[in-house]
Amino acid sequence: GELEYGMSDNISVSANTEGMSPGEYEGYITISSNGGTGNIPVILTLGSGSVTINQDYLLGWNLVGIPVISESSFYIDLFPEAIQNTLFSYISGSGYQQVENLEIGTGYWLRMSQDYTTSFSGTPVDELTVSLVEGWNLVSGISYSVPVESILDPTGIVIPNTIYGYDLGYFLPENLVPGKAYWLRSSGEGEIIISSSGQERRTRSDHLPEHLNTLTLNNRSLYFGEGVSENYLLSYSLPPKPPLGGFDIRFSGDTKLCTTDECVIEVMNDGDQLTLKCDIKDADKWEIIDENGDVFMCSGTQILELNGESARFILCNRTSSQIPTEFTLFPAFPNPFNPSTTIRFSLGSTATTTLKVYDVTGKIVNTLIEHELEMGNHSVQWNAEGFPSGIYFLQFSTDEFIETQKIVLMK
Repeated sequence: GELEYGMSDNISVSANTEGMSPGEYEGYITISSNGGTGNIPVILTLGSGSVTINQDYLLGWNLVGIPVISESSFYIDLFPEAIQNTLFSYISGSGYQQVENLEIGTGYWLRMSQDYTTSFSGTPVDELTVSLVEGWNLVSGISYSVPVESILDPTGIVIPNTIYGYDLGYFLPENLVPGKAYWLRSSGEGEIIISSSGQERRTRSDHLPEHLNTLTLNNRSLYFGEGVSENYLLSYSLPPKPPLGGFDIRFSGDTKLCTTDECVIEVMNDGDQLTLKCDIKDADKWEIIDENGDVFMCSGTQILELNGESARFILCNRTSSQIPTEFTLFPAFPNPFNPSTTIRFSLGSTATTTLKVYDVTGKIVNTLIEHELEMGNHSVQWNAEGFPSGIYFLQFSTDEFIETQKIVLMK
């Protein structure tokens, strides 16, 4: 290093550190000149040209990245317990692409055969500039844990609250951890800097409104209600769904926010049950309709039974004061369906109501309703067990109203 001796002479000092291990050493440098001899106290910090980073991964899908400059970038070398041919990168506009090698700064999906810990060895990376495109980006960090709020965002393109990690479902992380990857949504093209030094200009984080209702499925939350500014809508958006076999919940439209009185919930799940908890802050009454047409109140904690790896539910506002003023046939749910679908409709007044099912030839194959009903909201389920797959038509009619809707039975 360079030392200043006295007030005028610059003296170059070097040290032979061969055989010394990384760490911190205290000592003295002795300097002699015509003016005499003196000891200068010093602290010598010896770094290492290589680091080893251990990271834990779970059975199933993980978001991964490479946190060091390594001799090999081949995924099996880095992740020996990975399932072959399950490394996927993300290209905006094209979706997931299967690859075999990892690049620093890029994030990937990778499926593990078991829970295990891997070790990355190589040259550490303490600062990284990552190029972003508009929309969702899959990125990874450096060799050190970095707080999300300390990511340098010079042009302010990172949308607040849209940095997501994955741990059996998407979550909002506090830190970018070495060896993991993260989704990030950008409002345009530009660059961010991930650094261990802590920059002053940071990504913006806004607090989400607390007045919204919350629906939690397996500890992952969705929000519904009114009163959210349009400026905040993108902050509730969710990244692309995980590959098949991952866990995910969201409202239709790739968001965790619904501001209407009817919301479609989409679920990816590798189990056969979901734990559901509702926290209703407004005075409205909300119901959930499952794929079997069963209706139950959104309140407290309940268990939902699933029939496969994916499911859809309808969350409906059924406030008693909401009296329909017109005749309406709502979209059947689910559609396509097998074997049952639920048909909901509203009557603006008491009326003789008919609801029939026709096949593509125009033949009536089932009459679901044909009698007088009172004003209000109604629902009926059609179980098409025994009917062939294909296209059918629902015809809903009263003395004042008629509407037809196409439904698809897919076995």
